[in-house]
Amino acid sequence: MLYSIELRSQRAAKIINNCFTTVTSAIFILNIILDDNSLANCNKICQMKIYFWSVGKAHEPYLKEGVELFTKRVSHYYPVEWRIFAPAKNAAVLTQDQMKAAESSLLLAALQTEDTLVVLDENGKQWSSPQLANFIEQKANESSKNIIFLIGGAYGLHENVLKKCAYRWSLSKLVFPHQIVRLILAEQIYRACTIIRNEKYHHS
Repeated sequence: MLYSIELRSQRAAKIINNCFTTVTSAIFILNIILDDNSLANCNKICQMKIYFWSVGKAHEPYLKEGVELFTKRVSHYYPVEWRIFAPAKNAAVLTQDQMKAAESSLLLAALQTEDTLVVLDENGKQWSSPQLANFIEQKANESSKNIIFLIGGAYGLHENVLKKCAYRWSLSKLVFPHQIVRLILAEQIYRACTIIRNEKYHHS
């Protein structure tokens, strides 16, 4: 009887060992098959994504190159994407409140439950570059799916959108044209990424 139990134990151990060896071999083979680009793409799928949303026209030519330059640099750290929401076609006949209401409908329809919305608002809180870096790093560590940085239209954002945001961020007490804010935003996010990685770009 004891011999039978011992024999079965040995067989079970052998089966477990074979299974472990098979799994280990499979992982080893997958690591060989997947090249660096494939691994990078897999990593990007798991990464938090950064979105830049803006209400208005397409990037002005004199700013487009700079916006695209810093956006490309950000993409080395996180997946990133711009989305431009065109103003209402009948904007000329709308009041400011009607304009903001129309824009808010588009924005809220595009917003997902898991998104972290940061609106750029002159009445918001000002962050230093290191504070912005800490914020982005914290959200990444929390496995946040998306961070959306939103630049409102010419008259700001409707209250319905402000109620949905997690943070209000003021770039400055100065007022900038919305197109220039796009360039500043892209550069500041890139700067924050270099701070997170301790790279030589930001000088405190």
